[in-house]
Amino acid sequence: MSHHDADHYAAKHAPDISLNPAIRTAITSQSQQGKIICADAHRVAAEFGVSPAEVGKAIDLLEIRITNCQLGLFAKRETPDTHERIEEFPPSLMASLETAQTEGRLSCREAWRVAEEQNLSKAMIGAACDALQIKIVTCQLGTF
Repeated sequence: MSHHDADHYAAKHAPDISLNPAIRTAITSQSQQGKIICADAHRVAAEFGVSPAEVGKAIDLLEIRITNCQLGLFAKRETPDTHERIEEFPPSLMASLETAQTEGRLSCREAWRVAEEQNLSKAMIGAACDALQIKIVTCQLGTF
């Protein structure tokens, strides 16, 4: 979706899709002012035993915006130079990211796997990807 299409998330999906009423209720109870935090969306998926993509689709159909990406996407960092210098990252992390990426791209799911493998925060993985100019793609919730 382009910036022009912002707030028209349901348009990404077929018009005849129905929502699970319990998931709808969970999403709306977790959202505030038309927004839901990424971590809350993932908690809803885990709670109902469905994929993040299914919850993401429901969020789109409800025209709710996903915020606070756990990898640090969707917003500028408060201090953009915090992790700009590559030498600030553990060498094992840099090696894992270099191995996991393909043509300068790394899926959201793979970024989460690296975070778990390295015992680091997802935000640290996002910052390291920025430093290495690795683009994070294929959001598990379907935002990008």
